[in-house]
Amino acid sequence: LRDPEFAVDVAFIQAGTARTKDGDGLYSLGDMYHEPLWIFYREAALGISDNLLDLKGKRIAVGGPGSGTQHLAMELLAANGIDAKNSKLIEVGGNDLLGRLQRNHFDAVFVVGPTQSSLVWSLLYAPGVRLMSLTHAEAYTRRFPYLTRLVLSRGAIDLTQDIPPQHIQLLSPMATLLAREDT
Repeated sequence: LRDPEFAVDVAFIQAGTARTKDGDGLYSLGDMYHEPLWIFYREAALGISDNLLDLKGKRIAVGGPGSGTQHLAMELLAANGIDAKNSKLIEVGGNDLLGRLQRNHFDAVFVVGPTQSSLVWSLLYAPGVRLMSLTHAEAYTRRFPYLTRLVLSRGAIDLTQDIPPQHIQLLSPMATLLAREDT
């Protein structure tokens, strides 16, 4: 959107990923919808965890290079003192995360997307994979005002299989619609 040679007039961006610049000529047309952050992990690697600090020293898929997922993952991990010096941060995302998680390539994965996403859905049903409920979700919203705390209610995905088996606290940036000033 900042490049006048690029033929785009409006775009969706993930809140918190772009910084305003003087003379931007970009305007927000409003927040459109939540894009929840999902943190899945191998139960064999972490047991039952509700704290990002438990990821220290682990192998973490933080999203593809330059992605909104990676930006958010790195901010949250940094807030917990987790970086490439004390953990293995792997720049990868995409639909093959589940297979790689199950094959022990990672201990945890960060995913941003809707509940209806095939990747999120597959991870929710995967044996041996758990969804992290962030016990400090409210604290993160104070530190990162572009995030909202969401609660995924027990059984909201599947009542008969009780997925998730308890209320899950998630964080979510908003998808924001931006436009060029001259649009």
